[in-house]
Amino acid sequence: MLQGKRHHLPDLIVIGLCAVICGADGWQDIVLFGRSKETWFKTFL
Repeated sequence: MLQGKRHHLPDLIVIGLCAVICGADGWQDIVLFGRSKETWFKTFL
C-alpha cells in the first residue's frame, strides 16, 4: 500500500466523485475504482 504518499486534494475529489457516480458504495470501492482507472486519470490529472 502507498501509505504516506501525498496527493492533490482536487485529484482525490475528482476520483472520488467519478467512483461514486459509477456506483462505489464505500472507501474500498473508491480505492479499487481509482486503481483500476489509474492510467485514464493520469491523462488529465
